Amino acid sequence: RSPWPGRWQVKPRPRKRRPPEPAGEEIPPDHDPVPDCWIALTTLASRESGEQLAATLVEERLAACVNVIGGVASIYRWEGKVERDEEVLLLLKTTAAGVGPLKARVLELHPYDTPEFLAFEVGAGSSGYLDWVADSVASSKT
Repeated sequence: RSPWPGRWQVKPRPRKRRPPEPAGEEIPPDHDPVPDCWIALTTLASRESGEQLAATLVEERLAACVNVIGGVASIYRWEGKVERDEEVLLLLKTTAAGVGPLKARVLELHPYDTPEFLAFEVGAGSSGYLDWVADSVASSKT
């Protein structure tokens, strides 16, 4: 019975089985299944502060690249109230060894009381790009 009397109701249709997705390209046996690439996220209140932080992290070779994505609506609970703010999202690319120093520097420079810092291991990617990330961050030691 419909929770909205008098409204139309969609009747479920039987599901058709889809054919399996193609497997894609073969992975060569000598391929390293664990690329040394991580993506970290943080948000800031303005494009200016986002670009400033991004430039510092890239110059210090803590991140190979940072995308500054504007127009992000963040809805969250803070001090017992639901808040909504427009923010910029930073996607930071680094290596496994770079995650710790990157996190420490982001937390040091970030203007928020409780900055977001989340890091995820990349499962796959183009080998040229992954090599570039590793080289860009590894160069921090030279």
